Amino acid sequence: MDRKVELHPAFVWDCDECGRENFVRAVVAEMSEEEEAEAKEYFGYEPWEDGEFLRSPKTVQCEFCGAEFDTLDPDLLDEDEEEEE
Repeated sequence: MDRKVELHPAFVWDCDECGRENFVRAVVAEMSEEEEAEAKEYFGYEPWEDGEFLRSPKTVQCEFCGAEFDTLDPDLLDEDEEEEE
């Protein structure tokens, strides 16, 4: 097959209202050069490595029933647990 499509990073989530599975694209994190350098160091990337840092969206809406939800970022949950200790 010669036809090709471009894949995009995405998150999957289940709607708490209707139970249907939804997908939403990841958001490219906008950051300064300094913030990007700090993120690379934090995640163990070399300074010369290229790529984009992705984030989950802050809110999502079910494409089937229209229910809206705030999202929970797993990385932020880890930080919140550390702050509570």
